[in-house]
Amino acid sequence: MVEVQHNRETQFSLHPIVMEYVLNKFIRAIFNELSSSDLAQSELTLFNSHALMKADAEESIREQQRDYIVRPILERLRNCYRSLYQVEQRLNQQLDVFRENNAYRLGYAGGNFVNLMVDL
Repeated sequence: MVEVQHNRETQFSLHPIVMEYVLNKFIRAIFNELSSSDLAQSELTLFNSHALMKADAEESIREQQRDYIVRPILERLRNCYRSLYQVEQRLNQQLDVFRENNAYRLGYAGGNFVNLMVDL
């Protein structure tokens, strides 16, 4: 399942089918957190503990992360809420609730909200 490449440095990667499976589960879990019907109870645990895009990655990597993670999440949200305006409203509501309930909690949620909003 894990491929090892020995060039100048050892690199590990997943087989494409495994990577696709894991990525789909991750996207589904993030979507479920963001589309939870009860905003007050929405913890955004995974959304806060994992970055959707790595801030210090090369531009080509960031573009791949945008294509394979951020945009599919936005697509699911758009299908759920029917318009980009409603998606934006939902994300703003989620952000407000998250700020209120987690003012001193560290994590990736702030950056993740920014990346989703920028890509709208």
